[in-house]
Amino acid sequence: MYILSDNQLNCQGYLSYLPLNLRKALAQAPQDELCEIRLRKNRPAVLVYRTARCFLCAEGGITQNPKEAYIPTAKELVRVCESVFEFSLYAHEDELSQGYVTIRGGHRIGLCGELRGGRLRSFSDITALNFRIAHEHIGIGEPLRKHIVKNGRVESTLIISPPMCGKTSLLRDITRMLAASGTKVGVCDCRGEIAAVYDGEPCMNVGDADILSGAAKAEGMNMLLRTMSPEVIVCDELGGSEDFSAVSEIFGSGTAVIATAHCASRTVLEKRRNLSQIAADFSLIVTLGGIGEICEVYHA
Repeated sequence: MYILSDNQLNCQGYLSYLPLNLRKALAQAPQDELCEIRLRKNRPAVLVYRTARCFLCAEGGITQNPKEAYIPTAKELVRVCESVFEFSLYAHEDELSQGYVTIRGGHRIGLCGELRGGRLRSFSDITALNFRIAHEHIGIGEPLRKHIVKNGRVESTLIISPPMCGKTSLLRDITRMLAASGTKVGVCDCRGEIAAVYDGEPCMNVGDADILSGAAKAEGMNMLLRTMSPEVIVCDELGGSEDFSAVSEIFGSGTAVIATAHCASRTVLEKRRNLSQIAADFSLIVTLGGIGEICEVYHA
């Protein structure tokens, strides 16, 4: 199922960050399979769905005619940014250094603009925003159950794909699936996208997992290992050498790891030295070709 939960759609979700006119127009557009809302200063607002791309109509709803599209003004982009960043760019410097911020509901907003001295100095420097809408895909992890759980034990699993192929969605559903079966699962949710904790409660269904939000991946994984005695640790988007070192330490403890990484294919994985070295320690490699589309499952 492709789900946008009430916690993501209501006043705690992404619509609340938008100016009234923009919010009203977007509220009339289909939401269930909406993947991206791309807002650029003085250019047509674009909506990206799973199988289509169109414009947000100025009168509300969607259109294929750019002349009928909603055109966000510079003032409107500033208002969105003020809401997203709570009137302070500096309070979000760590996230901004990576080019995005995660908001309530687990949605991620990427941004572009003019850097001055290596940083954004004001909201007016931001000229484009990309709302990447987080969805729940209940059940997409079930086909992997027989591969991941062997003789009552969880196999360490690495999920790889290019961006926008559903790695996080699959990771979230595997977390839910394992936690529901009684496995002790620790989630290192450094960007708040897996469980999307807000006000102490997850907006996403991750079952009875223990969630650590906000910590850097390496620090968070080690903290979960020391404090929660997990049978498996879940983490999204391994990338740096510190992440790989932390994963190696967890393997040495006997705890399983289920993680994702950006990688175009199995062939590319073999050519990326650092990633291929850590991949060899995983029992299972899963490649994706699209949301819910499992291309290959093989043992490393």
